[in-house]
Amino acid sequence: MARYARVVTIALPRARLKEQLVQTLQSCELTVMHVGEDYVVARETDLDDVSMSQLVTVEVLIDNATAQSDVTTFDLVLKNKELTLKKDNHCFAWFDRISRAIAENENWELLNNVATM
Repeated sequence: MARYARVVTIALPRARLKEQLVQTLQSCELTVMHVGEDYVVARETDLDDVSMSQLVTVEVLIDNATAQSDVTTFDLVLKNKELTLKKDNHCFAWFDRISRAIAENENWELLNNVATM
């Protein structure tokens, strides 16, 4: 199973975070499946070029314990059922794509961005 993770800290009020995360994931052509109190789940739904085992699920887990009024930390986790026989796999390509979308997002200031693979 492929799994890639990153801890991200951004300057954005927590009240606006989920809305901005949903927009960012949708801009990456992912379908947002669920938005909870402290998480967002999205999924790749395009079956044209990949097998079912390669479909990527994205989980964003918001850290409420350390949230401040204008700074929020969240864990970004991407996973699928693909074997990671090589570094350049389908799940890693999505991880890189979403990581860039988060880093380049103009709606917040990126304060910290650490991969935790």
